Amino acid sequence: MITSSIAGQASNKANAELRVARLLVARLTKDGSPWQAPVLTAADAKSERGIDCTARDGVGRELKIQVTRVDHDAWKKLAHSPSIHDVQQTNQVVDAIWHAIEHKRSHAFSDVVLALDATDSLAPALRSVVMAFRAKYASRAAQICFREVWLVGPSVRLVQRLT
Repeated sequence: MITSSIAGQASNKANAELRVARLLVARLTKDGSPWQAPVLTAADAKSERGIDCTARDGVGRELKIQVTRVDHDAWKKLAHSPSIHDVQQTNQVVDAIWHAIEHKRSHAFSDVVLALDATDSLAPALRSVVMAFRAKYASRAAQICFREVWLVGPSVRLVQRLT
C-alpha cells in the first residue's frame, strides 16, 4: 500500500513541462549523454506532434520530449479541495503509469521521448513501483513507438527509464 498526500495548486503547465525536461536532461547528462538546457516548444497546430520541449547536444542533435502527468485525476480533485490524501495498492499506481503511456499512443513517434511527470505526486516515482511496472508492462510499453519512456520524479535520482 502506498499512502500519499498532495496539497496546493498544480504547477503551471509550461513550468511543469520545463521542470520535467530539465530533470530528464540532467539524468541523461549524468549518464554520459550531455545535452544543453531544454527549451519549451511553441505550439503549432500544423506541425503538432506532442513535443513540449527540446534540447540539443554538442553536435546539434535534437532531443524531442513529450511530457504528460501520470495522475490527472489527482489534480482534478485538488482543484476542489486544498489537499487530497490517497491510499493505493502498488498495482493501482503501476496501472496508472500504463494508462498514461497508453493515452499518448496516438502521439507516439520513434524520435520522441515520453517523459511521465511524477514531480508533484511521488508515488509513481518510487523504485518499487517502477520495478513492478517493468515486470508487468515493460514489453507492452516498448511496443509503443516512442524512442524511450522515462518516469520523472522530483529529483535526478528518481528519474528512471521505463523502456
